[in-house]
Parts: sequence; structure tokens; C-alpha cells
Amino acid sequence: MPSQLVKLALIDEAPYINSTAGSGGAPLETDLDIEVFSIFQEGAQDASRQVVSIEANVINIENGIEFIESKTYAIDVVGLFDQSRRTKIKNWSKNRTPLYVVGYGLDGNILYGYGAITATVGTGTNMSFRFRMQNEAKGGYDASTTLHSSGFSYSPNGKAYWKWTARPSNSTLVPLWFNGNDPAGIEQGTDSPNNPSPNSTPTLDETPTSSPQDFSGGLWNVQPATGNVWSWFWMYFPFEGVNLNLTFDATSVEEANPAVSTANHRCFLRSYTDYYGYNDWIRLPSSAHDSGIFEDDGTQTASIITPTGTTVVMGGIGTIYNGRVSWGAPRLTIGEVKPFTEFDT
Repeated sequence: MPSQLVKLALIDEAPYINSTAGSGGAPLETDLDIEVFSIFQEGAQDASRQVVSIEANVINIENGIEFIESKTYAIDVVGLFDQSRRTKIKNWSKNRTPLYVVGYGLDGNILYGYGAITATVGTGTNMSFRFRMQNEAKGGYDASTTLHSSGFSYSPNGKAYWKWTARPSNSTLVPLWFNGNDPAGIEQGTDSPNNPSPNSTPTLDETPTSSPQDFSGGLWNVQPATGNVWSWFWMYFPFEGVNLNLTFDATSVEEANPAVSTANHRCFLRSYTDYYGYNDWIRLPSSAHDSGIFEDDGTQTASIITPTGTTVVMGGIGTIYNGRVSWGAPRLTIGEVKPFTEFDT
């Protein structure tokens, strides 16, 4: 059954990639070409209806036996758009421009994907206009990329486009869930913007393992011996006034140094208007909420309400050196913290 979206955004990265407007000639996120479609508009102009649907492609074998060969994953948008918007959509369709597609539904699910659209032009001066993004796939996740085979996900978990699993090539490397594959870039390091580092040498009651990090049993186990380990993701989310929560379940927690309050682990979520390189994020006022330090096992959540101007959200986890955390069940949700789920359709 189709699900109706409250808002949908199409994002063309090409102007951003070709831009030199940022610091040192780097791109600025404001150079992105973004079109947002919403069921909430003033009057008919630019009002639109957007739905997500998944239909099974069934083959009849014999004696009434049916086999689902594949599924058609589709996003359909129809509305009354002005000439400039129609022209842009037609060009994206004609050129098969790869686009990020992001949105959220009336049911609180988050849409995230990547692909090209096909436009259908109506008649008249201020005409009805329709476009579709459609992919046919078997469903489930690709074992080599950990991306969903359909090219998008629609789930209560906004990060379900990537499967939470070990990196296929090496379980001791950071999971690809943290944007380690297309269509997203990777940002990782031993420190993270606006997060404190320990101000004294911490101690632990046992020697760190020879492999300070690995993925096993559905958990990203981190026990850094020499430096803080911050793993984070970014994703486009150009919508304001949305309550987002990033949640991890933390187990096997060993704090780095109980005597130093800033030298502990954390889960964080932030929104940004621009990005032009690591440590050059421009954080929007009052947009971020860290879960703060924590010392015991349990669910860790960071929450924000996206302010005006939000283009990107970035979130992640930090494990302080000589401490230890096993991170699991990550989910990005709207409105309230929800159980961990993946897009297994």
C-alpha cells in the first residue's frame, strides 16, 4: 500500500562538486541544487502529492503456485509547478542526473536514496506535472556494499539504507554504515568537531585488546589504546522543524577515567547549513544536542529539532582512549526513540 510523504527533496550535487566558493576554494553546501516538495503549500501553485510504493512482481509457475521474482520500488510525485521548476525537473530526467532523494512520511518513516527520475509532462500553461523514481530489485542488502539493493529505503530508521554489519573486507575497519560507500562520502578521524578530548591520561583496569576495534555479534566493539575514536556519518536532510533522534545501545561500557568528567564516551547529533571540509562545519545555533557523557550500559540518544537553514545532519559516536564500548542497534528516528529496525523489504 502506498505511503504518503509530508516532504520530499531532490538534491543535485553537481553544482556543489564544481563550486569553489568555500574556504580555500572548496565547495559550499549552499551550492547544492535542492528542490523541496511538500503537501503543505499556500494555494494550488507548487502543491504536490508524493507517495512511496513497493509492489511485488509475481510469476505464476503452475497449479496456482506463485513466485515473487522481484519488487518495484517507486516514488511518485504529482503537482502544479511553475515553469522554472518544470524545466529543471525535465532536464534532470532527460540527462538522467543522479540525485539524492530524501523525505519523511505521515507515518514517521524516513526516505533516503539515490538515483535518477523520469518526468511526465502534461498540457497547458500551468499544467499538472508528474515525475517518478523507480528501481526494480530483489530486495534486501547487497553483501559487498551493505547498501539496500533497491537504491533507497523507507523505514522508521532513517539510516536503514545501510545495513548495520561488519565491513565486508575487514571487520576491524569502521563499518560501511558510517558512510563508507557510495552514494555518500566518508568522514572519520581520531577527533570530532566541538567534542572535548581527555585532559588527563586515563587508566583502565586491563590492557586494551590487540585489535582495538572490531565488529561481531551485531556490535561495533571499540577499545582504543592511544587515541579517541570518533566515527560519524552525514546525510542530507533539508527540512526544518523536525525532531530527530540518533540512538545507540551501549554495552560493555568501561569509562576512561571516572575522575575526569569530560573524558568519557558520547553519542551526538547535529545539523548544519554548510560543509567545506573536515573541521569546517558551520553549526547552526541551538541545533545540536550531545547525549553527554555516560558511564554505564544502556540506550544513548542525542536529539535535535532541525532549525531553519538545515541542509545536512551529522551524527556519530565517540569512544575515549583506554575506555571501551560495544555499540549496537543504531537508529535515526523522527518524533520519538523507536526500536531498531532495518529495511528488509
